[in-house]
Amino acid sequence: MGHESVSAADVSSPEIRLAAVSDDSRRAARTLAHLARVLERASGELSLPQYRILSLVARGDERATELAGRLALTKPTVSALVDGLAEHGLLERRAFEGDRRSVQLVVTDAGRAALERSETAMATEVDRLLVGVADRSALIDGLAAVDSVLRSERVQRLNAKLAREGAS
Repeated sequence: MGHESVSAADVSSPEIRLAAVSDDSRRAARTLAHLARVLERASGELSLPQYRILSLVARGDERATELAGRLALTKPTVSALVDGLAEHGLLERRAFEGDRRSVQLVVTDAGRAALERSETAMATEVDRLLVGVADRSALIDGLAAVDSVLRSERVQRLNAKLAREGAS
């Protein structure tokens, strides 16, 4: 019990959606929320939103507007986070060649070092927690599968956005 799969077609109203969510899914959501707090405490000098911004910029998301969409944050929130990271010398703003209105975000050497320290600290905390997990490999595989779904959904949203922009 509690392992039943619920399709989007099965949950047409908010009341049905609330009733249809399995106990396992609720427990997983609580655990993931708790884990996010644990990782934020472990991340040291960077908050989790700062970590997320630095890691995305380091991977190539160079525009604040792209970051806002990727992180599901408002542009003013991203702007404030970028301002703080820039003030601490972890991120730089540079003009895009040929587009004076756009700003390129670049992780500094200090930002890369802070990112590495935070990632190492969070990974160390995850390792500590996983010591008590009987089937660590299955959990890691499950998280990788969730990551794959998240990435696929991101691509679908981006494609839909591009289609809407192309239609207008």
